[in-house]
Amino acid sequence: LGLALDPDAAGARPEANEVRDNRVAGSQAAGLRTQGRHNRFEGNELVDNNGPGIEARGSEGETFEDNVARGNHRAGLEAQGGRRLKAVGNDFEGNLDGVRVEGLDQSEFRDNAVRGNREQWLRALRGASLKLVGNAVEDNGTDGVWLDHVEGVTLSGNRVAGNGAVGLQLEHVEGAEVFDNAFSNNDGGVAVWGGHRVEVRFNDVVDHAGYGLWAMGAEPVGAMAMVTLP
Repeated sequence: LGLALDPDAAGARPEANEVRDNRVAGSQAAGLRTQGRHNRFEGNELVDNNGPGIEARGSEGETFEDNVARGNHRAGLEAQGGRRLKAVGNDFEGNLDGVRVEGLDQSEFRDNAVRGNREQWLRALRGASLKLVGNAVEDNGTDGVWLDHVEGVTLSGNRVAGNGAVGLQLEHVEGAEVFDNAFSNNDGGVAVWGGHRVEVRFNDVVDHAGYGLWAMGAEPVGAMAMVTLP
């Protein structure tokens, strides 16, 4: 383990700290781990660690900005539980996944560059109220974005290109707005499996090896009816 912000023996969580401009490489676990509240992590470089570059457990109100997570053996950023996490302007490159989250609520991923990860850019399982805005998602090994059983999703202004599988895959998502994104040169464009209140509109969906838009098993007059080309 490289750097850690963990609760003390009495269970008090680290709060309102700043971790800035460190380089952590070659750790046997995570490069950086936090279990805190309202901490800020900026300008750190997490490289070739055996776990995730950044690991957030039950994080609350924490900000990750302008960090580089490259070549880590798990995700660049891995979050389990927690809420109000904000990841802005980070570079996640050459990890197993770019970002992998489970049970995360009220969180935002904005203006990140996510390239060349071996699997997905973002894989989210469960959780609610996630915003993905203005990210560059390119040349990842499988899906660009894969959201599974998430409630309340906004994707806007993202560029998703050259990924090895589907640009965006929504499985059993309840309430999603997908608009003003560019999906190009992925194996497939956008896939909606099940779910309710999914709206896909005003996107550029071009030059995919397989389908552009696919909706299967969605709520009648739900996802399929609301999938519209520009």
